[in-house]
Amino acid sequence: MAGLRSKTEIIAEFTRAHPDCSSGRAASYYDEAVEYVSRKLDLFQGSATLRLTADTNQYNFTAAAAAPWYALGTNTTKQTEGIWKIKEALYRKSATESFPLVAVNEDDLANLSPLWRTEDSGLPRYIAIGGTEAGASSVILYPTPDTTTDPADETGYPRVDVWFSRRVPITSQSAIPTPLNSYEPVYFLMRKYWATANSDFAMRDEANKLAEDAIELARQELR
Repeated sequence: MAGLRSKTEIIAEFTRAHPDCSSGRAASYYDEAVEYVSRKLDLFQGSATLRLTADTNQYNFTAAAAAPWYALGTNTTKQTEGIWKIKEALYRKSATESFPLVAVNEDDLANLSPLWRTEDSGLPRYIAIGGTEAGASSVILYPTPDTTTDPADETGYPRVDVWFSRRVPITSQSAIPTPLNSYEPVYFLMRKYWATANSDFAMRDEANKLAEDAIELARQELR
């Protein structure tokens, strides 16, 4: 199995070892495993600029490159679907003045202020992802911005620059993500999912340990 990288190769090897598992089910296990490993190792990161609209506190992620999201340092719109964690965010008030926003969970906003959705607009201090990690759909700013970005693109002020983690891109699922040197984290997770579905708890526990050990080894190699 040395050198396996493509989805097709790994599924073929898995179904050879587990002939009762269909190719379709093995493919779903593969996708789930790649997603899990990518999140655990934070393999896919990115950045974007958010254009603000006065009195608007929620900004949807976009499935295609579109406003209000722009690539940092350009006037080019950007696709942002798949973001699940905010790593850093800067509120850029002007060319010479900026400050970090505090990243919180959406539930934390109610603890900050039960009326956060309807409070008067002001200067944002917090940023949160709207929805769950599995279904994140937007970012939320609190307090609600009181000023519209001018001009209305990446070059204007105020704006928010965001650095984030995102789900594995669909195009990357046809092969083991490039940063990984081994198929093992994905393959052992596939075994875990198969064993769980078949109530083979001994295999599940063994595969889970092998998978987590392989993920930790990958983490060390990526440092």
